[in-house]
Amino acid sequence: PQTNPSMKYHDTGGSHGGKAVLTAKHLHAIPLHPDVVSAALSANGEKQRWTAIEVRLAKCSVLVISAYFWDGEKLSSRNWGILQQLSFLIFSLKISFILMADFNFSPDLFEQTGWCSLHHATIRAPSVTSTNKGSSQILDYVVMSTNLVPVTSDVTDVPIPCGTHCGLEFSIRTKPTDVMVRRLVEPKPLPMKLFHEKWNKLHESLQNAFFRSATYRAHHMLASHSRTNFALAI
Repeated sequence: PQTNPSMKYHDTGGSHGGKAVLTAKHLHAIPLHPDVVSAALSANGEKQRWTAIEVRLAKCSVLVISAYFWDGEKLSSRNWGILQQLSFLIFSLKISFILMADFNFSPDLFEQTGWCSLHHATIRAPSVTSTNKGSSQILDYVVMSTNLVPVTSDVTDVPIPCGTHCGLEFSIRTKPTDVMVRRLVEPKPLPMKLFHEKWNKLHESLQNAFFRSATYRAHHMLASHSRTNFALAI
């Protein structure tokens, strides 16, 4: 688990709840390196009010973030500071992300900041009028990379036995257990000795025919890869 402890409110003497991201044991989760967290916090002088972890799901890694914004301040300098730190974190890791938070301001106001456009993200909110017993607004919702929207279900509210906020729930339409991680593999050596023995026995005209055929096939493979992946054929 990745956690961030509760913080004291000096003006009232109370404290707010901490943040945590918990992952199931069967998932491949990678805690953020302390240097990555420190770099994100160095974006400004604000205290850390978020925590995050990298989760490997099938063929991609997803940064899962939990945050808590200052209550009653909407887009104050302190809340802007939290967004700035999260921007630094997302830009540093360069992977898709899911941000779940008590934003303490509405999705409409958040949309106006341009933060979603900056990070190619989409706001996913539950179909309710309020997520807080003391408010008539939706203050708790999810912001995720737009490329994750097709593989995630709708965000729904979940009643909880304690507290003033409701919980949020959604699922990912993929198989997280099909974990794929990068692994260094050393290819087997090519049988060059056997190749040269057979190649030298061929007539020059047949060698030229094989060479032209191989050149054509290589060109076709590169062109096909370029069209399929919208990449350069090199």
